[in-house]
Amino acid sequence: MIDFINQAGQAAVQLAASMLLLGNRDKANETAIAFARNHKEAAVAILTAEGYLLNQMQEVHVNRDPRDFLTLLSPITDLKIPHPEQAKTLFVTREEAINACWNLYEVRI
Repeated sequence: MIDFINQAGQAAVQLAASMLLLGNRDKANETAIAFARNHKEAAVAILTAEGYLLNQMQEVHVNRDPRDFLTLLSPITDLKIPHPEQAKTLFVTREEAINACWNLYEVRI
């Protein structure tokens, strides 16, 4: 049996990592950029099929103190992907996106 919550969670991390890489193309080679585009399309397809509202995605600071100097300096934020059922809303932390960017594309952001 497929764990759809886990699949959606993995797709969310993959989407965040691909968006992060595509937003920092200067740090990546063409192969990594091509993989990121493919991963983004696949993640969007999975999340859309599961009913996630991708047009309402937001960059948010989850569990962060806004007075923290490093948080204010970092352009990378957490990603919130809403779902009509509140309990299924996904959050991808910036650390997860950065780690996935390295694991998937071997690019440090």
